[in-house]
Amino acid sequence: MRRIIVTILLLAPGQAWCWGDEGHQTVARIAAAHLTDRARHALAQLLSQDADFAAPQGASDPVAEAMARAAIWPDHMPGGKGATAPWHYIDIGLFEGPSQIAARCPDGNCIVAKMKQYLANLPAHRADGTWSEAKEVAFLIHFAGDIHQPLHCSTDADAGGNCVNVAGF
Repeated sequence: MRRIIVTILLLAPGQAWCWGDEGHQTVARIAAAHLTDRARHALAQLLSQDADFAAPQGASDPVAEAMARAAIWPDHMPGGKGATAPWHYIDIGLFEGPSQIAARCPDGNCIVAKMKQYLANLPAHRADGTWSEAKEVAFLIHFAGDIHQPLHCSTDADAGGNCVNVAGF
């Protein structure tokens, strides 16, 4: 029976192995379930100010739904990813470690550098109780999913797996 299940999984379409919108939204909803009350309140205020992230009326958990919407926005920005495309991954070799990140992240144009940049901005926003950059938080929520995708943080010189063409569905 195990062989049959493994065979079915291995024959599944390639698209089934990437996060896609559903994966990003799942990561966001899991994160929402682990927020402190203070963080939940701050995120609710921030995300409600941006129409792109407003939770639908009557949502059972408006913060989780707002985070789920924010989680997919960076992949669906008006006009496409454009200059932000390299922000979604980092190509690190199998036997490379943290010391190689700077070499693999030219000009701070990768997921690791952008996460550090946007995380560094959070205390300034928290200090006065306001958040001026809902889109930066949307990228952070999105990056939490991206950085846990194996192809987005390893290398075959394929731009985080984005150069691999997959057919399916």
